Formats: sequence, structure tokens, C-alpha cells
Amino acid sequence: SSSSSSNSSTTTTTTTTPSLSPNAYNTIQYEEYNSIITQIISSPKFSKRKNKSPHTQEFIQPILDWLLHPEPTCDYNYTPALSSSSSSTELRNLIEIQKETFCTKTKLNPEQYKIAQGGLMATGDLVARRAK
Repeated sequence: SSSSSSNSSTTTTTTTTPSLSPNAYNTIQYEEYNSIITQIISSPKFSKRKNKSPHTQEFIQPILDWLLHPEPTCDYNYTPALSSSSSSTELRNLIEIQKETFCTKTKLNPEQYKIAQGGLMATGDLVARRAK
């Protein structure tokens, strides 16, 4: 629930997100994320390969679809990862399984996965710079 006062210059709307299921991210948080990730993916650097021409729209579109999706893609159980008795090998194996599950579910290939990961890292960097 949200409230707004007459002197508020910002209002919360859901017009930028489709009708969402109960699994959707929090609307306000998603809209803030969406605003930042949209800046990142609008940059020519996002789809450009090192020393090569940009990727095609067909190649980039599944990445954009995932980055802008308002619901979690996979349901992970992180409890095993948080166990103090887990070895680093077990944790790496768990992360690799999660990566494979994610790529299978999203149909992203390893190069697309790396680009999506870079987009999220750029988002974190931008948020950290703004927080200073």
C-alpha cells in the first residue's frame, strides 16, 4: 500500500509494469531497478563487444527480456550455500548448478549470460556511485 500527499512531486504508479503475479518483485523497488537498468542497457557500451561491432538485436533481446522481467526467473534454495560446514568446492558446485538452471530456464547462452551479468554489475556500480 502506498500513500501520497498533495505536496509530493513523485507518485507511485504501476503503469510501467504489467499486471503482475503474486511472485512479482515489489513494485516500487522494481521501478527503481528498471529505471537504472534501462540507463545501463541504453548505453552503446552494453551491446558492444571488445574491438568488434555491437551484437545484433536478435542476440541482445533475450538478455533485455530477462533484465527487464518483473518476476524472479528461478526459485533457488540458498540454505545449503549458507551452511558453515559447506566446503568451497561444494559452494562452487552449487553456484554452477544454479547458473546452469538459470541459463536453461532463460535460454541464455554463455556469452549472453556474461553480458547480463555485466549489466547487473554495472547497475551495482551505478547505485554505489549514487549512494556516495
